[in-house]
Amino acid sequence: MKRSKALILLCFIILVSSVAFFTFNQQIASFWLQIMYVNPNLAPKTNPVEEYAMEKNIPATIMEILKPLGNDSNTDWRVFDVLDAVSELGEYANSSSVESVIGSAVEDGTISDEEHTRITLDIDGDYVSTELEMDRYKTNPTEIDTDGGGMDDFNELVTYPHYGMNPNDPQDDAEFMERIPNVIARHWEIDYGGEKLYSSDKYAEISMRDPYIQWLAERAEIKPAPYPIEGGVLELYVNGEEIHLGSEPNTRTADQPSYYFTHGRKGNCAESSLTNLVILKLMGYKVNWVSGKTSPTADIGHAWNEALIDGEITVVNYDSVYPRDEFYENKGWIIDTHDYDPDWYKE
Repeated sequence: MKRSKALILLCFIILVSSVAFFTFNQQIASFWLQIMYVNPNLAPKTNPVEEYAMEKNIPATIMEILKPLGNDSNTDWRVFDVLDAVSELGEYANSSSVESVIGSAVEDGTISDEEHTRITLDIDGDYVSTELEMDRYKTNPTEIDTDGGGMDDFNELVTYPHYGMNPNDPQDDAEFMERIPNVIARHWEIDYGGEKLYSSDKYAEISMRDPYIQWLAERAEIKPAPYPIEGGVLELYVNGEEIHLGSEPNTRTADQPSYYFTHGRKGNCAESSLTNLVILKLMGYKVNWVSGKTSPTADIGHAWNEALIDGEITVVNYDSVYPRDEFYENKGWIIDTHDYDPDWYKE
C-alpha cells in the first residue's frame, strides 16, 4: 500500500514537472518570436554581401571593403557582380591593385556603371580584357605591365606583336627599346583587346604608355612658324619635323598615334587631334579635345585641340597653334562638344 502511494506521488511529481518545463519553454519560444517578429530590429541580422563573399572565398580585405554596401535591404546587384569577378581572378584576387581599384570605386558608398564595367571586364585598365589575359595570353589581369619590362600588355600584344613581343618576358621589352625610333606600328582594330576601343580617352591612355610615343614626346617642341598661316604664329614639331605632314583619306577606324607617326604623319582631323592630344599631354601641357564645325553651314564636322601653353589658351589645329579667342572670333568655328566647358583648364 505504501509502495503504491509512493508510485502515485512520483507520477504526480513527474507530471507537474513536465507541465512546468513545457510552459517554461513555451515562454522562451514566445520571447524569441516576439524579438524576431514583433521587434525585428532586435533580431540577429545577416549581411548578404558578407555571406556571398564567404561563399565565393573572397579575400577578407576585399570583403571588408564591400561589406558596408550590404547593409541596405536592397543590395545593388553590381556588388554581387564585382564579387563574382574577384572570385574568377583566382590567385590574382589577393593583389594589392585589386584592393586599391575596388576601394577607390566604393569610396562614395556605391558602384557606378563605369566602375562596374572596369572591375568586371578589365580590372587593371590596360584595355586587354580580364578574360583574354587569363584564358588566351596567360598574363596577369591585375597588372598593366605583366612582365615589368617597361611596355604595357596592350602595346606588346596589339601594337607591336610582329617584333616577337611576349608580355611575360621583360627581355623583349629592352630589345624593342633599342629599336626606337626604327619601328612600325600595327593598326588597332576596334575590338582588339577584347572590347571596343574607340574613344579619345582610351586612345590617349594606351598611346601615352607606348615607349615609342614617349620617345617622340621627349623630342617635341613648339616654336615660331616659319610661314605663319591665317594667324597661326606657332607650330608643333616632333623630332625635327612638323607633327602633321598632310591629309589622307582613311577607310579604316581612326589611326592611333603610333600608326600615324610610323606611316607618314598623314591623316584626317580625328587622327591629327588625337595625336596632338597625346604629345601635348606628355609634354606636360593641359589639353582638351574639341569637336565642332568650321562654319554654321558646314556639313562635315571637324576635330581640334585646345591647350594651355605658357599661360595662354590656344587652339591647336593640325600643326598650327593659334590664340584661342582671336581664332574663334576670326574663323567663326562652332564648338558642338556636348560637355564642353570654356574653363576646362582651371580644373
